[in-house]
Amino acid sequence: MDQPWRSFVDGGWLTTADIPGDTLFREFVSSTTYDLDGDGLLDLLIPRDATGSWWLWHSDGDGTLSPLELPESPGWTAQLSKPTRALAAMDLDGDGLHDPAFWRHSGGTAANWDLWRHAGSQPDRIIRITDGLGQVVEIDYAALTDIHAEGLDDGPQELFDDCSWPHDCHRSPRVVVSQHRLDAGVEPGVFREFDHRYRGSRGHLLERRWLGFFRHTVTEHTWHQGQRLPIARRSVGFPNLSHDGPWAPRPWPASLERSSSNASSSTAASSTPATC
Repeated sequence: MDQPWRSFVDGGWLTTADIPGDTLFREFVSSTTYDLDGDGLLDLLIPRDATGSWWLWHSDGDGTLSPLELPESPGWTAQLSKPTRALAAMDLDGDGLHDPAFWRHSGGTAANWDLWRHAGSQPDRIIRITDGLGQVVEIDYAALTDIHAEGLDDGPQELFDDCSWPHDCHRSPRVVVSQHRLDAGVEPGVFREFDHRYRGSRGHLLERRWLGFFRHTVTEHTWHQGQRLPIARRSVGFPNLSHDGPWAPRPWPASLERSSSNASSSTAASSTPATC
């Protein structure tokens, strides 16, 4: 059997073991990409048949990988991971961290899911700011992969499983601002409410760094007769990521769109597209 090598988008290659063989191939097909530290760069998780544990190759952000031990990782054997893609990375609890999920074969036709939660924690975040004049800003966060954060990622459903460049893999967890509230200055406890929505993701292919979202939309809401209504919207996008095959990598200027609504009728009053 030929020795398999793993290809990376930066043009590099990585072998999954020193010698070819049947066990090696099972290690190869059981490998997966996994963001260990939530830095937005995908690391490589590879099983170690010799010790029954896992290697993690950490992405250093410059096209190179550094091996790290995972002493408390789940056990692995070649016989239990025969099927391809026996390991997957997903956000099981919406905390913005990748969790490994195993398809474990117990012998014969018996099989079950073995789910593990990432034991790490997200960094501290600012949730409330008071400036020198006493104006207050409150900030809420959510993970794009949190099923309870409805509408946070407004990308089209058919692109959710498209992970080839220049498209983003929408399964990658990322914690973002979901809403911020600005002190309206009328009376204590009265805030202007702004919802945030995101679509897609941009990345620098050669430098392996994140460039932001394909589109970021901020909508201001107000309360009128017991209803929460949108009154203004600002959307910044990059049409070069139009998901149109050969044209996707072509450079285009960014676009800025603004719209406003009448709170009493909730109808669009104006829409001003612009480029910047």
